[in-house]
Amino acid sequence: MKTSHSLGRQAVLDDMKTFQRSEKVERKYPLWVRDTNLVSDMEKTNRNPGWKFAVRIVYKHNHHVKQSAIMLLLDRLARKGKVEAKHEQDKERNKVKPMKQREQENREEGMAKALDSSNIGFALLQKMGYKQGTGLGKEGTGRAEPIPISLKADRGGLGRDNHLKRQNDIKKTILEEKTKKKIKVEQRLREDFRKHMSNKFVDKKVQSDLYKSQKACEQLDKAKGLSCIQIWFWPEVPKEEEEEEEDNNTGDVDCITLEPYDKLIQLTQYLRSEHLYCIWCGTTYNDDTDLSSNCPGDTAEDHD
Repeated sequence: MKTSHSLGRQAVLDDMKTFQRSEKVERKYPLWVRDTNLVSDMEKTNRNPGWKFAVRIVYKHNHHVKQSAIMLLLDRLARKGKVEAKHEQDKERNKVKPMKQREQENREEGMAKALDSSNIGFALLQKMGYKQGTGLGKEGTGRAEPIPISLKADRGGLGRDNHLKRQNDIKKTILEEKTKKKIKVEQRLREDFRKHMSNKFVDKKVQSDLYKSQKACEQLDKAKGLSCIQIWFWPEVPKEEEEEEEDNNTGDVDCITLEPYDKLIQLTQYLRSEHLYCIWCGTTYNDDTDLSSNCPGDTAEDHD
């Protein structure tokens, strides 16, 4: 495998073979050397001043530069680069580290090594029956590794970190409790809203069925020549007519305070028993047998 040094040398040799030397030559450097990228880069960095001297010597003694001279120049440059790299490595190796870093490295190195029988304390433990790698205690289920050492690197007082940690844990717990309560409140509000909307829909449906039952009751009662038994059995009359019929309809006033659902139940029972009529079927049956056999029931849910 060719190295970068050999590839660079081969590139220079190829340039020498293909270059046609000009008759006009500068004083310091031959034209082909001045135009070569390798020599131009070395001139910019000036890391190896000896190459200028070598080029001058080559140009002075032989206008047709020999390949061996260029190879010698490249070898000198390569050796100089290796020497400089080794010097940098030695400089980095011999660099003095700060005492804090050295102490930390020595401490970590010492903590990574396990004690052996040369340690007096460990030898005493072995005499007492302790085996390396097992836990403490008769059953060997105790601690198997030493308690790690944690050194403080800041200027905080003793116990300050634990105190701050406890405070953060308390704040975190309080925040979690508030979040849970907020979620519960939102869920309860959503459920209440659903119930409210559901009840609102049910109330509208009950009011609609009650009004239909009142209209049907009025028509059927009038067809039979019956008067209104309860004030709310028939639809509400205008105020002018209500003043005229106020003395005739003196039913139970307490019934007016009934809820719409209770009114619907009573009115449905009256229509089924008196007129054999079901508002949800929209049919007047012939008799009780016909009503019980063909009508699903006396509620709206039975007709769904």
